Amino acid sequence: MPDRRPHEILMLDHTWLRGTSREMTETMTLSVGFYGVDDPRIGEVFITCDNHANERAIALWHDIGVLISYGLQFGASVSQLCEAMARGEVIFMDRVELATHSPAGTVLEALRRLEIEVAERAITPTPETQDGTDA
Repeated sequence: MPDRRPHEILMLDHTWLRGTSREMTETMTLSVGFYGVDDPRIGEVFITCDNHANERAIALWHDIGVLISYGLQFGASVSQLCEAMARGEVIFMDRVELATHSPAGTVLEALRRLEIEVAERAITPTPETQDGTDA
């Protein structure tokens, strides 16, 4: 990856045991690095917890970021990693939803949405150039 690269910061929540009486939410901050201005692929992610997290949670978030980053840098796509994560049905607000079980799944779902959003921004014509070409 280049030494200088575009990045974005995201705030994200992961909910453990969603839809149960033991539901618990942890907030994290993602710093997401891209390969370059002309390449909207995500190449790395750094994850930090809010300051209420315990030492184990902080280590878990850090390690998830490292593993996702290595996977991306060694050729896996965000979508491939995302699809490999465990999911299960939960009842939330009287609806059955398919939700990620782990923080890694939650992070990868957010990265998949971000990668799509960044790619769409890159190809959206500006007001001056509605056809997408240089003026």
